[in-house]
Amino acid sequence: MIRPGLLVALAVSASAWAQEIGSEITPVTPPSSAGQAQASTASAPAAPGAPAPELSAGRLAFGIRAGFQGTAVPVIVTGTGVSGGTAPQLGFSLFVTDHLAIDADLGLSLGIGASGTVPFGFGIGAGLQWYFHGPDRAVRPFVGGKVGFGKNFSTSGDDFSLGVQVGGGAAYFFSPNFSVDARVLVGVAMGFQRAGVDVVLGTLSPGLGATVFF
Repeated sequence: MIRPGLLVALAVSASAWAQEIGSEITPVTPPSSAGQAQASTASAPAAPGAPAPELSAGRLAFGIRAGFQGTAVPVIVTGTGVSGGTAPQLGFSLFVTDHLAIDADLGLSLGIGASGTVPFGFGIGAGLQWYFHGPDRAVRPFVGGKVGFGKNFSTSGDDFSLGVQVGGGAAYFFSPNFSVDARVLVGVAMGFQRAGVDVVLGTLSPGLGATVFF
C-alpha cells in the first residue's frame, strides 16, 4: 500500500521537473509582415537613376524642314544691274548622333533686273550641323557649314553658281517632334557665265525655319 506522504513527494517532484523543462524551451515568435518588408527593402540593391526625359530630337531622328532665307547657295542671277534674292526652301535633316545632323535644302531664287525682268532660279545644298547640348535640352545652339549649286532657269544654259557657307544659330524644340530655328550664314558664292566669273564675298543670309521630326 502506497503511503500518502510518498504520493505527495512524487507530485512535488513532477511539478518541479515540468517547470524546469518549460524554462529551457524559448518560444519563437514569427516576424511580422512589416518587419519582412523592411528587411527586403534594406537588402535590395538601389535602383539606377531614371534617364533624363528627351525634350528635343536625338540620334536617328529624321525631319522635314521648311525655311525662308538662309539658303545654302545664294544664286547669282546674271545680267547688268540684276540683284538676287531667295524664296522659301524645303529640305530634310537627319541626326546621325545626338549632336551631329546632316542637312539638305532646295531653295528658289528670284531677281530684279534693271530692265524690269525677273530672273528665276534654284539652289540646292547639303552640309553638316553640330548641335550643342543633348536631347534633354529644349534650346540647342548649333554651328555648321554647307556647300551647294545654283542655276538660273531664265538665262543661258551654261550659267550656274557654286557656293560655300558657314554660320550658326539656335533651335527651340517644342517637343522632340517639332522645332523652330533661326540662323545666320556667311559665305562665298561664284557665278559662272559666258562673260566670266562673278564672285560674291561675305554674303550674309539670315534665315528662319521649322522642322517636323519623325
